[in-house]
Amino acid sequence: MPEKTRGVVLVAPALPRRRTSPAEALEWQTLGRLVVAAGPPMTRAVLRLADRRILDAKRTAINDAGSISGSWTDLIGGDPGRVSRAQVDLWLDALEAAREHPERLAGTAAAFASIVKAMFITQRPTNEALDSVRVPVFVLWGRDDHVVDPTSLTQHARRPGWTPRPIDDVGHLLPVEAPDLCTQAVCQWLAVIPGFGRPT
Repeated sequence: MPEKTRGVVLVAPALPRRRTSPAEALEWQTLGRLVVAAGPPMTRAVLRLADRRILDAKRTAINDAGSISGSWTDLIGGDPGRVSRAQVDLWLDALEAAREHPERLAGTAAAFASIVKAMFITQRPTNEALDSVRVPVFVLWGRDDHVVDPTSLTQHARRPGWTPRPIDDVGHLLPVEAPDLCTQAVCQWLAVIPGFGRPT
């Protein structure tokens, strides 16, 4: 509802990434398209065979946020141990719902493929949509987040009315790892946006 939207906050968003070379662009247009096309059907097949085991492994991995380590921590960055027990319980509830309705997992693969396509392959329509935004936009991410590309986010935030804001010592779980810092940053931004006033 653009006529009612006065501002947009994007937290660690999946925006189109910069292409570092013509070779990388060509690779995404060839091999990338193939992987995106084949990914969802292959994932659905794997889920039919191993959905319970995958969910059990994920449950074990997040059951204690403080125990997350190794490559997963390297990817998401920050300190997953700061995630509240209440948030972990919400994730576990969602996993339990997925166990009861495993057929819903198939849509996850299609959604992920769509995100990858918009970020790396068909970037033009996504960028055109971003260019058309006519309200202030706040782009927020953690400096220790290895999922997002900070250079790309900074480039996107060069659009008129966009504001970049990285937060130190936080990873990809920014809203749940450091909710106070996230809220404070958004409130500071809203305070200077015309028509918002000072949020409480």
